[in-house]
Amino acid sequence: MKQKKNIIVVGYPKSGTNWLSRLVAELLQCNFLGDWGFETVNASSIKRENSVSEFQVYKSHHIQNEIENASDKKVYKIIYIIRDPRDIVISGAHFFNFSSPLGSFFKKFRLNNLLKDLSFEKKKKKMIRAILYGNNKNKTFWLGVPWSLHYKDYLKKEVLFIKYEDLLKNPENELESILNYLDLKVNYQHIKESIRNQSFQKRQKEVLQQEHKNLIKLVRKGSSGYWKNEFTEEEKKMFKLKLKDSNNLYNF
Repeated sequence: MKQKKNIIVVGYPKSGTNWLSRLVAELLQCNFLGDWGFETVNASSIKRENSVSEFQVYKSHHIQNEIENASDKKVYKIIYIIRDPRDIVISGAHFFNFSSPLGSFFKKFRLNNLLKDLSFEKKKKKMIRAILYGNNKNKTFWLGVPWSLHYKDYLKKEVLFIKYEDLLKNPENELESILNYLDLKVNYQHIKESIRNQSFQKRQKEVLQQEHKNLIKLVRKGSSGYWKNEFTEEEKKMFKLKLKDSNNLYNF
């Protein structure tokens, strides 16, 4: 049997890797088999019965020098999705688990709202630390390297970069770029249909029906720029100072 061509969608955690992986799989009518280098199938994967596509899609948060050795399978193409790291902070603070030694105290006296606010602020600080400097102390392994190091190593390779914000604003254009990168053509109607099938609104309805907590978190918002209402002035300055030379990708 002919080997499948493995397309890996890579990004820093909470950058939209899951969404773009599903979009690419929908576009190519192939399987999305979850996390690259792991045997377990991602809960958000797409498995098509009797798929005849020559491609299959995986997602990954691996740093560049680890991705080739993460699996016995051969990498065909890499698509890197990059997102404003300030939005990653907020998305990650909502997504990743947080346990506090004061948790039982707050719950005992039914101060859950206070606990929620406290945990969000602490998680936000952890996410800021991870993105700016890397945070090996965090339980989430993929946050061990800073955001700027993660994407810059991929810039040196033949990798297609897709901005999360551009994908939100003009998904048709970004999917056209992916097709050109893969040297493929499909009709415009199929592109539009793929976008509709993998829209945040449709996915939210699906995962709510499934009552899968992690999947619900994955499709929590699907927007950009909401960090502006969550960051303090000091936090904004931290990003401006640390990431001002990040290839003019974002206006820090």
